[in-house]
Amino acid sequence: MIYGILVLLVLSGIFPGTAFAAWQHGDQGTADFTKVLVGKDKKAYYINENIRTIFYGKDGSSKIKPGNGRNKVRWSYLSIHDKTAGTSRYGYCIEFGAGFSHRANYMARDPAKKRTLFQNLPKDAQKIIATILCYGRDGSKKVPVAGANDADYYFATQVLIWEAQQGLRTIRETNGKSKGTRLTAAHNMPAKHMYGFLKGRPAEACYNWILKRVNDHLTVHSFASETKASAPVYTMSYDEDQRKWLLTLTDTNGKANGLKCADPQITVSRSNNKYTLAASQEIQSPLLLTGKNQMQGGSAAGKILSWDCVSNAENQSLLMGSKDVISMYLNVRAMPQTAPQAQRQEQKGIIRILKKGEQPDLPYGVVTSSEPVTMGEAVTAEEAVTKGEATQGVPLAGVVFQITAEKDLIGEDGEVRLKAGEIADTVTTDQEGKATSKELYPGVYQITEIGTPKGYVPLPEPVRAEIMQTQTGDAAVVTPEEVCLTNAYQQGGVEIQKTDVSTGRPLPDTGIEILDEEKNVLLRGRTDKNGLASFQKLPVGNYYFREFDAPKGYQLDESLFPFAVKEHGEIVKCQMSNQKLSQETNPKERAETDVPGEMRLEKTKASQPNQVLRASLDDSPQTGDDSHVIWICLMFLFTSSGIIFAMIRIYKRY
Repeated sequence: MIYGILVLLVLSGIFPGTAFAAWQHGDQGTADFTKVLVGKDKKAYYINENIRTIFYGKDGSSKIKPGNGRNKVRWSYLSIHDKTAGTSRYGYCIEFGAGFSHRANYMARDPAKKRTLFQNLPKDAQKIIATILCYGRDGSKKVPVAGANDADYYFATQVLIWEAQQGLRTIRETNGKSKGTRLTAAHNMPAKHMYGFLKGRPAEACYNWILKRVNDHLTVHSFASETKASAPVYTMSYDEDQRKWLLTLTDTNGKANGLKCADPQITVSRSNNKYTLAASQEIQSPLLLTGKNQMQGGSAAGKILSWDCVSNAENQSLLMGSKDVISMYLNVRAMPQTAPQAQRQEQKGIIRILKKGEQPDLPYGVVTSSEPVTMGEAVTAEEAVTKGEATQGVPLAGVVFQITAEKDLIGEDGEVRLKAGEIADTVTTDQEGKATSKELYPGVYQITEIGTPKGYVPLPEPVRAEIMQTQTGDAAVVTPEEVCLTNAYQQGGVEIQKTDVSTGRPLPDTGIEILDEEKNVLLRGRTDKNGLASFQKLPVGNYYFREFDAPKGYQLDESLFPFAVKEHGEIVKCQMSNQKLSQETNPKERAETDVPGEMRLEKTKASQPNQVLRASLDDSPQTGDDSHVIWICLMFLFTSSGIIFAMIRIYKRY
């Protein structure tokens, strides 16, 4: 079985600290599972792979596949043997649920020289996994908690990596800045699916220990930015007593990890949540500082190697090493101490807009549940407007925005810089969906979308953005505003009612599938106990539906029935009936002679936005329908009575 895996290979205690350097670009090796993981409680660890799972291709594509049927897999240490270096180390599997070829041949690649599978993962997943590996199980580290052993520590690291790769653990943002991680469901996989593998076991304590440090590591200091472009600018003040320029900043995010800076012009000291930056000479142009976490409780090798399978290009890739990929940025300047306060230049800031459109997920495989089936998760009102860079959706180019002042903008001298409602700037998104305003005065603005892209739902109202200027002692800083605006795609749904043609009784457990205009299967579902199959969040367009599995005892009807979702919020309702299989006809004859059931498609204008469509496609009598026989009998009795009555009158006349 071929397990697609991403592996961080770290040194075990038996190898010296310099052994890692022997593993280089171009090395060859093999991978294999070794001894079974047995926790401190003397029990083995098991995982459940029988669930919808996402996979990433080496070309950056992704695909969701159904479960593989393996609902109880005993897990073991994963080891890679570097034939070139002649050493072996433990690592971690990242492609949950994929296959693995024992003893396949691999070659090490340097991501700086050749693109690797690790770089095809979502950016958030890369950041989280790299950070997990800095704090996770390393052969040179001791188990960090009491009541656990090395296997518990190893398995806890593995589970956290799977959560990130499957999109269950994502980066949480507050005011456009990273603030740890959060756990959420993804592609119909429950949020705590992986966590359930170790809940109540010794590995759970290791899991919590690693997660606490990962969340702190991924949290950005409140006074810094995680991108160079949005790094705020601070002005340092000259201190006559210390004869140097000083700046004290307060971190309101409560990070435990300290901040270190390698720039020789600046020194950083810390007292609780206050950081003091000092410079011994003037810095007239803003100096960009790069801050790093002090890695308390963790470590990083500083190098990553990707191992690609050369036996079969479709097999897994592996990853070795660790590297701290998280940085924080801020600009500082130290102006001449003789500059009068009144001569300070009035500072301005910019607004950056990132425009994206929601893109529906296309599920793969059979959805066996009778619950409503959806084309991915719709954009919520909260998600439509976010701060900072968005990871979901496709960029929308050519969208025009007007930026207007929400209220009068008044400068430090009391003069009105811009009146309420006055247009400050008009911008248009580029091919990457990005637009940047000119420099604007600090204050609150309204961003109005002019013209919604075709196929998307308009934003309900203008978006509020604020360019903030703050003062910390003598330090003045203007923070750029970054806003991501996401439009939901226009979508509707279809509800299909399945009934018995003779009795009208609902038929549960009927397999119904939805096909696109090219007759490709998109979704599959089954009718519930009321005979209803519901498919939601279908993009506006033309579709077909058909039956792929008839209820027990009924004729399968594989006819294609067209329907269309024409308006946003429209729900198309369809009725389809089946007839029972004849017990007097053998299966071969039934297949040739039975008449399929009927289908009715309904649509009526209602007071609500949703609509219903009705149009009879087949009014002919169906097998098992006795209503026409009753009418024939009644007509025969009526005619016979008339003839007898006429004969009696003729007899009496004569």
